[in-house]
Amino acid sequence: LTFSSPMLLKIFHRIEWRLIGLYLLLPLITGQYTSGLKVISKISVQDSISNPPPFTNAIAFDPIDRQIYFGTYQGVVRWDPSTNTGRLIVQTQNTTGIGLDVSNRIAYVCTSWDRNIISFPLNGSSFPSSTRYTAPNDVQKIELCAIDMNRPQPTIFYATLQATVSRIDIVRGSSWNGNTPQSTNNFVKSVATATLITDLYVIWAYPNYQIAQFDRFNPDLPSALIRTVSNGAGTFKCLGTDQTWLFVGSSVGIGFKYRLSDLTLANVLFISGHSLDSVIVDSTNGVIYWGTTSPSGSYIARSNVDTFTLLDVVALTETSLISALVLPNVQDMAVWVYPGTSNDSPEIFNVKLTNCSVHKTCQECTGDPQYCGWCSSTSICTRDPTCSVGLWTNDYASCPVLLSLNPVNGSSDGATILTLTSNVPFPTSNVTCLFSNGRQTVADTSSGTSTLMCPTPVGNATTVSVSVLLVGAPFTSNTKNFSYYDCSSPSCDTCVSTSRSECGWCPSTRKCQSRSNPSCSSIATCPRLTSTSPPSSSTAGGMNVTIFGTNFIQGLNYSVHFGAKNVTAFRLSSTQLTCTAPRMSSKGYVNITVYQDATNLYTPDTIPFLFYNCSENYGCGQCVGPLLPDCSFCFQESSCINQGSTCLASLPSQSSCASIVQISPPSALTSQHVNVTINITGNLPPSSEYKCQFGSGIAAVTSNATWLTASSVSCPVPLLPKGSVAVTLLYKGYSYSSNPVSFLYYDCTGSTCSECMQGFQEGCQWCLADNTCGVNRPCSSGTLPNRQCPSISSIFPSSGSLSGGTTVTIDGSYFMDSEEYQCSFDGMIVSAHLVNSTTLTCTSPSVQHVSNVTLSIMYNNTLYTEDTFSFAYYDCLGLNTCSSCSELSECAWCLSSATCTSSNNCSSIAQACPRMVSITPPYCRGAGQKNIVIQGDNIVQDGAYYCGFGSVSVVATYVNQSQLTCVCPPSTSLGVVPLIITKSSNSYFDNSLNFTYFDCSSNWTDCKTCLSKPVCGWCYASQSCLEEELCNVTNAWLTQSCPSITDIEPAYSSIRGGLPITISGTGFLSGIDLRCKFTQNNITVTTNATYVSPTSVTCQSVNATLFNKTVTSKRQLPKQDLGFNIVYLPMYGPNAMIPQPYVESVDRPFAYVDCTPHHTCQDCNASPNCGWCLSTAKCVTSQECTLGFSNGQCPMLGEITPLVGPISGGTQVKITGSLFPSQGLFLYFNNTQATIQSVTNTTVTAITPKSSGIGDIPVTLSYLGSPFGSGNTLRFSYISLNEGAPIASSQASSTLAIVLATVFGVLLIVVIIVVTFLFLYRRRKGGVIFDDALEMPSFELFAFSEDDTTAYELSKKKITTLESLETFLLQSPDRVEFAHLLTNVAQASESEKVARAFVFLHQHTSFPLQLLKSYIFKEIEEADTDYSSIFRAKSIASKMFKFYSRMIGLPYLWQTLAVHVAEICFKDQNSRGLGITHSITIEIDPSKLEDPADEQVNKLQLLLITQKIFNSILKSASQAPNGLRLVCKYIYEEVKEKFPEMEYKALGSFVFLRFFCPAITAPHAYGLLKNAPGDDAQRKLILVSKILQNLANGILFGKKEEFMKKMNEFVEGNMDKLQVFFEELVDIPSDEQPESVQVPRRVVDNSLAFLYCHIYNKIIKINDHILKSNSIKKSTADELAILMDKIGDPPAMAVKEHSL
Repeated sequence: LTFSSPMLLKIFHRIEWRLIGLYLLLPLITGQYTSGLKVISKISVQDSISNPPPFTNAIAFDPIDRQIYFGTYQGVVRWDPSTNTGRLIVQTQNTTGIGLDVSNRIAYVCTSWDRNIISFPLNGSSFPSSTRYTAPNDVQKIELCAIDMNRPQPTIFYATLQATVSRIDIVRGSSWNGNTPQSTNNFVKSVATATLITDLYVIWAYPNYQIAQFDRFNPDLPSALIRTVSNGAGTFKCLGTDQTWLFVGSSVGIGFKYRLSDLTLANVLFISGHSLDSVIVDSTNGVIYWGTTSPSGSYIARSNVDTFTLLDVVALTETSLISALVLPNVQDMAVWVYPGTSNDSPEIFNVKLTNCSVHKTCQECTGDPQYCGWCSSTSICTRDPTCSVGLWTNDYASCPVLLSLNPVNGSSDGATILTLTSNVPFPTSNVTCLFSNGRQTVADTSSGTSTLMCPTPVGNATTVSVSVLLVGAPFTSNTKNFSYYDCSSPSCDTCVSTSRSECGWCPSTRKCQSRSNPSCSSIATCPRLTSTSPPSSSTAGGMNVTIFGTNFIQGLNYSVHFGAKNVTAFRLSSTQLTCTAPRMSSKGYVNITVYQDATNLYTPDTIPFLFYNCSENYGCGQCVGPLLPDCSFCFQESSCINQGSTCLASLPSQSSCASIVQISPPSALTSQHVNVTINITGNLPPSSEYKCQFGSGIAAVTSNATWLTASSVSCPVPLLPKGSVAVTLLYKGYSYSSNPVSFLYYDCTGSTCSECMQGFQEGCQWCLADNTCGVNRPCSSGTLPNRQCPSISSIFPSSGSLSGGTTVTIDGSYFMDSEEYQCSFDGMIVSAHLVNSTTLTCTSPSVQHVSNVTLSIMYNNTLYTEDTFSFAYYDCLGLNTCSSCSELSECAWCLSSATCTSSNNCSSIAQACPRMVSITPPYCRGAGQKNIVIQGDNIVQDGAYYCGFGSVSVVATYVNQSQLTCVCPPSTSLGVVPLIITKSSNSYFDNSLNFTYFDCSSNWTDCKTCLSKPVCGWCYASQSCLEEELCNVTNAWLTQSCPSITDIEPAYSSIRGGLPITISGTGFLSGIDLRCKFTQNNITVTTNATYVSPTSVTCQSVNATLFNKTVTSKRQLPKQDLGFNIVYLPMYGPNAMIPQPYVESVDRPFAYVDCTPHHTCQDCNASPNCGWCLSTAKCVTSQECTLGFSNGQCPMLGEITPLVGPISGGTQVKITGSLFPSQGLFLYFNNTQATIQSVTNTTVTAITPKSSGIGDIPVTLSYLGSPFGSGNTLRFSYISLNEGAPIASSQASSTLAIVLATVFGVLLIVVIIVVTFLFLYRRRKGGVIFDDALEMPSFELFAFSEDDTTAYELSKKKITTLESLETFLLQSPDRVEFAHLLTNVAQASESEKVARAFVFLHQHTSFPLQLLKSYIFKEIEEADTDYSSIFRAKSIASKMFKFYSRMIGLPYLWQTLAVHVAEICFKDQNSRGLGITHSITIEIDPSKLEDPADEQVNKLQLLLITQKIFNSILKSASQAPNGLRLVCKYIYEEVKEKFPEMEYKALGSFVFLRFFCPAITAPHAYGLLKNAPGDDAQRKLILVSKILQNLANGILFGKKEEFMKKMNEFVEGNMDKLQVFFEELVDIPSDEQPESVQVPRRVVDNSLAFLYCHIYNKIIKINDHILKSNSIKKSTADELAILMDKIGDPPAMAVKEHSL
C-alpha cells in the first residue's frame, strides 16, 4: 500500500479498516507473498570464535581481501565468507562504526563508552592498534559514527551523548592527537540511531522521527536540513538510499520514502507488527530489502523501489536482526547478522537476493520464482511493475509472442502491408517493425488490439526476420519470417515463371511488378505470337496479313515489323492483330515481331514470313502451293508467273499441279500391247494435247493420251525391254505431273515357281508338270490357283529309327492329283502317296548311323517344292540311361531289363525314371560287412541288382518296390566313393549317392581331430574317438563341435560365494558329470555344474576364503583373479572320478568383489561390479539383489510440490526424482504413511495424511522396508486454516502472528467496531467460517454417487451370476459395438444411467478410454459437415465424459477451484483467527442493484474474481489427470482432422461446459463445499460460470443479456491464453497411462444389475439390432439368450436411498 501525500498524520487519522485490515494485512495473513528470497546458509559464530560477544550494527567489507569486519561489544571480528570462519582481531568497548580505507589499507573503528576512534593497518595477519583518538571530556560516549573515506583525509562524523543533549562532531586526518573536532549546535534532543553517507550528504536518523541532512563537503558543518515526520510512537531504525530516494525504516513496521534532495515524503510502506531494523537498496533491480523483527521471529522483506509495495518475505526464525551488507562482487548475495546475546551466540545469514537482470528473455524472466517481471519497453527483466512505457508482466503466458504474419512474402520494392498478431495487445504508440536487413517501419497499432499493421521497406530478394520494437527495444521474444521477391526482371517469361508466382507482367509498362500493385492489371501469362495468315506475300506487298497470338491488350498502339520495315497494326481481339504487308525489294524470309508504340518490343516472339516473286524459278508444286497464293505455273515455259500473265499452258488460278497416284495395270510383258490408265490428283482440264512419257531422257518414248475425266487419262504402252521405267504425264509437251510413277516390263524366264509368279508378272504361269515358267501356255498339270506356289508346312513325326519304316506325314498346299510324288531323305528317294491336295505320306528308309537328314518333295524326279524339313534318325538301344532314353518319345525305358527299347515287348515300361533317394547308413568301416539299406523308387522285383561301391560290386537284395539292401565290402582306401545300383550292366538309377569308408580308431586321441573325420564322434565316457553305437554311455557322444566357453555371466562373485554363474558355450553334454573349476596358484576347488542346454550350464561360486591360506578377515579378497574352467569326472577307466579337462582352452579370468564397504549409492556405483539394491538399500552384486538392482543410476529425490497443506490432509502432492519402482514403494510424512495414487519412473503422486499439528516435517520414501533415494531432503509444512498462515514462504516453519491493532490507539477502536459489525452481520446472514469450507472431502462419495433407480437388492448368488454378464460385456470381441447397441436402444431418460454404468464398469477393468474414444469418434464421424450437431448435452459421449471426468478429476478440481469458490461464498477479509466473514458484491445486472453507482465497482470485482479463477485454471494444465488430458488430446486430434479450426471450441465444450463450469455452479456436488451455496453466492458463481463458458465457446455476450456485454473485454482478452491452456493440456504422450481409480465393488455390482435390467427390458429391440448389424456377429443373440437363462429374473430395487 502506498501513499503519495506528505501529510502522513492526516493519512494515519483517516485510514480505514478496509484498507488496513484487508489490503494491507490480508496478503501477509494468507501467504500471498511467496518468497523469492532464499537463505543459502546460516552460520553460528560460536563454531569459530569461542564465547563470541554480541555483535553491534557496525559492519564493513574489504573487496580486496574479500573479508567482512563486524563490530561487537568487545571489539572487531574479521570474517572470511569463503570459509565462514572468523576471529576477534581488535579489542574495544562496544564498536559503533567501522570504515575501511581500502586504497591505503587502513581500518577505522569507533567505540562507545571509552569514546575512542582507532585506526589500524589491514595487513591481513596481525592488527596492532596504531593510532587512537579520544573524544573530548564532555562526551559521555560515541553513540554512532559515520566514516567517510572518499576524501584526501579520512573524515569521521560521530554522534555524541552528553549530559543533556546530543551533538554531531567531525574529526579529520589520520593523526588524531591534538585534533579538535568541529561540532554542530546542540539542537538534537535524542541520540542518533542510524547514519549513512551519500555522494553529497551525511544523513542521521533520530528515534523521535527526525532526519538531519548535512552537506558532507562543508567543513564548517552548518545546521542541517531537518525533517520531522510525526510525534507518534516508535523510532527510526535504519537508512538506505539510491541516487534519488532516501528510505527510512522504523520500529513500528513503517517504511518511509523521501526525496533525497529536499527530504520531502513520497510514499509509506506498512509491514504491521515488525520493526524495520536494517535496509539494503538494490537500485539495479528496483527493490529494497528490509531486515525486520517481530515477536514471532526475524524476517527479510522485499519491497519495490518505485511503487514502494511489499513483494515477499522470508523467515529466519531468530528474534533479532540488525546489520546488513551486500557483497559487492556477488550481486545477488547479502549478509544479515543476528547479534546474539550474552547467553546466545551471534549468527550470520547468507541470503540469495533477486537478480532479475541475469534473465535476458521474457520467458526466462517470468519463469524465475523470485517474482521478476519483464518490462517490454526496455526489454529488461526487473522487479519494477511500473516500467515507463509499455507492458510489465510476471506471467509466463503473457510474454509477448508473435503468433502470425500475413502475407509471408512481398515485392522487394517494399510497401507490402503486413498484419502481425500477438498473444497480447500491442501498445498504441511507439511501436515499429524491425526487419533483419536493418530497416524499420512505423507500425499502426491504433486499434489497441493484438493486431498491428506495418509496411515493408525496400529490400533484396531474400528472406528476412521481422520483429516488433517498442520504443526501440524488442517487444516480442520471437520473430516471423518474410520473403522478398524481386519483380524487376526485364523479361516477361522470367517474370511469370513458377518460381515467381507473386510477380506479374504489366503489358502497358512492359515491366515486371508485384501482382498486388494497383497501378497495372498484371497478367499471369506472357503475350505470344503463334502464326500468320497468309504466311507469305509477294514482294509487291499490299496483302492483308492477320497475326495470331495471345494477350493483345486493348488500348495500346501496335505496330508490326517485317524484318526492318514497320507497319501499323490494329487489334481485332485479344488473340488477333491485322496489318498490310509492305513492299520488299527482295524475296526471302523475314521475321515478324510486334511492337508497342513502334519502338518498344511487345513480345520477344517472332514468326517467319515469306516474301516471294512469282518470276523466280519455282517448280509447279511450289508455284501453286499455299506459300505463293497469287502465282500460277506456266508449263510452256516451265516457270512460275504472276496470275493473269500470258502463257499458253498456264494453269487456271484455282488449279494445282497434278500428281500421279496410280497407273493400272502397273506392268506388261515386253511383247504385249496393252493400254494403261493414269489417275492423278488436282483438276485435269479436258484437252487432246496430253501424252504419256515412258522412260526419261533420250530413251524416253511417248504415246498419245486420251482424256477420260478430270483426274484420269488413258494411253497405250509402247514395247520396251525388260525392266522398270518412269511414266510421266505431259501437257503440250511439258510435264504436267509433279511426280513420275514406275511401270514394269517383264518376261517369263524364272527358274523356280516363286521367281515365275513374283511381283506384277501376271502374264507368267508356272507349270507343275514340268516345273517351268511360261506365258499362259497349255500345261498338263493346269495352273496354280491364286498364283500360289506349292509348299510344305510341317512333317510328322520329325524323327525315326535307324532301321527305317517310319511313316511320315507331310502337310502342305497345292499338291496336284498324281501318283508320281516322291520323298527325298538326303537323296534317298522313296515313293510318296497323295492323300489329298494338302497331304502326302511316305516311309523313311533305313540308315547306318544316327543323323539329321533333309526331307524334300519330288515330282517326276524333279524338286516339287522349294522348302524342306529336317528329319532325325535315332537308336534306342544305344541309350544306356533312363533319362536319355526318355528324351525320345519313340524310346521307352524297360525296368525289367534296364535297357532303352523302341519295341513293345517289355512288360515294365518306366512311367518315370527310377531314382536313388537315400543310403542308410551312408558310411561303413574299412573292414566292411555292414548292412546298407538303399531307398529308391520304381524298383521291380524281376532281375538281379548289384551295389557298386566304387570299383567293387556286390549282389543286392530286393526288399520291395522302394528298397534294396546289400552288405558293404571291405575297402583298403578310406574316404568317399560313389554308390551305384546296376542291372544288366546298366545303371538302374539315374543318380548315384556318396558313400564313406572310415576308421575312427586311427590314433585320433583328441576331440578336435576326431570331429574333423567323417562319421566319428568323441566319446567322453571312454575318452576316445568312436562310432556312436560303440560309446556305451547315453548322451556322452559328441559330434557337432568340441566344448568351448564363450561367456561367463557374471565373471565375478561376492566373497562369500554361493551365487549363480551361467556359462555359455558349445558342446555341453547331459550324460557326463560336469564340474566348474576355480583355480588360483596351486589351489583348485570344484563345484557341481548343472546341464541346461548344449550351449549352457550353471554352477555356484565358491567362498573366496578357500583361496586364502592365511585368512585374517572373513572379508579378505583373494590377492589376484582366479582361473575358471569346466571339467568332468569320467565314470570308468584309468582316470575314473578324477577331474579331467572338458574344454580345450585356457582358463578364463574370474574375480571376487566386496561391495559391503560402500554405504552410499554413488560410492557403490563407482565400484566395479557393484550396484545399489533398492529393495535392501545396500551395495551388492547383481546376483545378491532380488529386486531393484541399479549399477548405473542412483535413485534421487528432487522436490515435492506443493510444499504446504492443511493438517486435515488430503492434499495431492507430486514428488519428482528418478528410478521410482512401480510397486513396493511407501511414502511417509514424518512417521505417518501416505496414500500413493500413481508412480512413474520420475514422479510419485500421493495424498497427504492427516497431521496432529502444524509445522515443518520430513517426507521420506521407503522401498520394501528400506530407505529410498538420495539428493534433496524433502519437507512439507502442515498449516491450520483456523490459526492463520505464515507471512513468508513455505520454507517458514512457524506462523506469523498478525498484529491487528494499528500504530495508533484510535485505529484499534475503529477496528473493533467494524469487526464486530461485520461479524454480527455475517452471522445474521447465516455465513460459515472460511476454513471449514476448505476441508478436503472424501472424493469417493462424489465420484460414485448413485440414485434410487440404480441401487439394487443383490444377494451373493445374484452377484455371482452377474459376473458372467461382466465377462460378456468386457471380454467379448464385440464389446464396444455392443455397448453402442445398448445406448442406442435406451430411452432419453435412461441414456445417462447407461452411460454412467458403462463408465464405472470399464473403469473397474482399467480401459474406460477405449469406450469413451469410440463414442467420441462415432459422434464426429456421423456429423458429416455440421459441427454444431456434435457433443450436445444429450449425446452419450458428453454424458460419459461428465462421469469419467468427475470420477478421475475431483482432486484436481479441488486443488484448482476450492479456495476461489470458498472465497466467493465465504469471503474472509481479516485474520482467520477471528472467524469473521465479509461478503463482496459482484452483481452487474442493473435490475438487481439497489444503487446504480455500484455497477462499475461490481464489474471490476467480477472481472478480478473471474480472472483469478481463470488464472488458476491456466496454471493447472500440467496438473490435470492423465486420463482427462488423453481424452482431450483425442478430441483435439479428431475434431481438427474433420472440422479444422473447431478443435478449441470442442475442447471448450468438454472441459468447461462438462467439467469446470458445473463444478463452479454446483460446488457442493463436486466436493468443493460441504453444503450448497446460499442464494447470493449461487448468483455469483453463475455469473463467473457464464463468463468462462462464453470464453470457452469463443462467443461474446449480446442482446440476450445486455448487462453481460461488460464482460466481453474479459472474453476477448483471454481467448489467446485459453488456446495456450488447451495446447498445454493436450501436450501429453499418447502412450501415457491414465490414473488408476478404484471403483467400489458395490458400484460395480449395481452397474451390472442396472445394465442387466436394461438388457432384460429391451431384449426384443436388442436382438433386432443384432440381426441387422454388420459389426456384431449374429451368434451374439444366442450367447445373450444363454446368459439371460443363467442369470434369471432381474434384481429388485433397493429400499435404501444411497449406498456405495
